[in-house]
Amino acid sequence: MASLRLDGKTIVLMGAGGGNMGAATSLALGEAGANVVGVDQTDDAMAGLEARVAELGGRFVGVTADVRRTDEIDRILAKAVETFGALDGLVNLVGGTQVGQWKRFEETSDAIWEAVMALNLDYVFKSCRAFGRYLIESGRPGSIVNFASISGYSSAPYHGPYGAAKAGVMALTKTMAVEWGERNIRVNCLAPSGSRGPRARAMLADDTAQRKSRAVLPRDGQATDFANTTVYLLSDVSSWITGAVLYADGGMSAQSPLGDKDFFTPMLG
Repeated sequence: MASLRLDGKTIVLMGAGGGNMGAATSLALGEAGANVVGVDQTDDAMAGLEARVAELGGRFVGVTADVRRTDEIDRILAKAVETFGALDGLVNLVGGTQVGQWKRFEETSDAIWEAVMALNLDYVFKSCRAFGRYLIESGRPGSIVNFASISGYSSAPYHGPYGAAKAGVMALTKTMAVEWGERNIRVNCLAPSGSRGPRARAMLADDTAQRKSRAVLPRDGQATDFANTTVYLLSDVSSWITGAVLYADGGMSAQSPLGDKDFFTPMLG
């Protein structure tokens, strides 16, 4: 399917490195033929990606920046335009929580709230605003994919600020889709269940890591699952989709709040 390709398109990927979803998305974009402007905190986080993306047929340019700062976002976009001439897509993948930020609600400090919001919601607003201005001023169509989480769909116990931030990302996504649709700018949201990358495994205790997943599919989510879905949302295959929240969660959000299918098994006749 040629329309699933991103040949010649330039995509800015916020959160391009690391050993999990960022790197997987960089590689998936490269394999689709895109020019990838990858952004992360350090060069080390993106080490080797330029060569790996080139092997797949794409191009990768890394930019180190603090995406929470408006001036840094402006610098990223300027660098991308300078390097490739024009921009076509934006992926906001940066986010997450750190050890020590999971707290009971009444124990959550202002500092934790502000830090989580800055990394998961505020920068999404700032980067989308800057990218949207660029597209509007240049008269170009474009596509934005914002990563949220299933924690923005249902309860996020002990990490309330994160759930609130991700719910905010969903709301911002729909607002931009409605306002910018007439300009042929699509904005969609990917809400993954998460994959057990290095950071997640480090945060979880052994017993928690072994706990049965609530996914209905018989495996854990993989970084490539979310990377491939991102390519789909950026591509022309999804040209009639905007303002959508796509739950890539193995069916977790489809289940009854009363319990999984095992809960109902005793009721079978």
